[in-house]
Amino acid sequence: MSNMNPLPTDRPSTVDNPFDAHGISAIRYGAKVFSEQPIQDLAQLGAVAQEGTVLWLSFEGMPDEQQLAVIAQLFELHPGIVTHLGKKFPGGRIEEYGEQRLVATKMFQLLSGKLVEEDLCIIFGKTFVLSFQDGIKGDNFEPVRNRLRHGSGHIRHEAGEHLAVVLIDAVVDGYFHLLEELGTSLDVLQDDILLRHDRSAPRRIHAVKRSISKLRHAIWPLRDSLNAYYRDVSDDIAKHTQRYLRDCTENAVRVMEMLETNRELCSDLMDLHLSTASARMNEVMKVLTIITTLFIPPTFIAGIYGMNFNPEKSPLNMPELNWFFGYPFALGLMGIMVALLLMFLRRRGCFQREVTSSSDRREGRA
Repeated sequence: MSNMNPLPTDRPSTVDNPFDAHGISAIRYGAKVFSEQPIQDLAQLGAVAQEGTVLWLSFEGMPDEQQLAVIAQLFELHPGIVTHLGKKFPGGRIEEYGEQRLVATKMFQLLSGKLVEEDLCIIFGKTFVLSFQDGIKGDNFEPVRNRLRHGSGHIRHEAGEHLAVVLIDAVVDGYFHLLEELGTSLDVLQDDILLRHDRSAPRRIHAVKRSISKLRHAIWPLRDSLNAYYRDVSDDIAKHTQRYLRDCTENAVRVMEMLETNRELCSDLMDLHLSTASARMNEVMKVLTIITTLFIPPTFIAGIYGMNFNPEKSPLNMPELNWFFGYPFALGLMGIMVALLLMFLRRRGCFQREVTSSSDRREGRA
């Protein structure tokens, strides 16, 4: 049965310098053992290695040199791991150091609608798992913690490498939630382009495309590293761990494919925006052309009547100027020519809209 008792401290710590820091949680588990507690200093851990159990320490924040020395001493970390953990290095890699392995990748969250990334480092062996984050509040590991608390799945029955693979899989699964949010943003963008003619669309498309690029640059090397790791260790790890590792690798491949699809969709949306902008420009030019065309006949008639020929000098010099109905006749002639021209343009389809109508926009808003 699960319990929330403090971690056992049956052996005094050999560490003289305690690790005083916030945001450290410790979970020790086995087939019939579970305990969880926050840690104020590593002296509380007591015996790190206990038969039949795995210890998972989760750190919010990367350690400094002094803290790293304490961790290295407690868990007897390989010098290569200590070297890498003490400096920034590219994510998306899995490196082997004897029976210990180091996984470096990126973990993303959506905070206030913005994509926030943080470095994630997972170090694991048979009996322990260490996870280090940049310290941004929240992560993708809460479902894993709940599975450990309730004893669901096979995590409690497997070694530390199984938990490490489950954690990596949780990170990859987090990409699907982000892709769902990005997909929703792209759908809204498409509606705004087609129905509302949003002028901010290019800026918003660029923001989504930049987020996709960040995700792509993070998942690409992780996918390759997972493939290599699966090929190298698939025969040396438990069956359930193999299954999780295979699923994790396949999920990383799916994430890459979905990112490529969304990236192409961003390009398509930009082309769509340019096309609709061009169509709207053509619509405006068409309206201006129709207005200009309609005013040509009245302008022509008014120009004739403005030539100021003197009818007294010749009966051919605009005799209608002295006619009682001359002015109404001129206005009527202008109106008839405009009406005939309107009928001609309508039959030619010049009044059909080439972009979304106002009724369509109202339906889109609804």
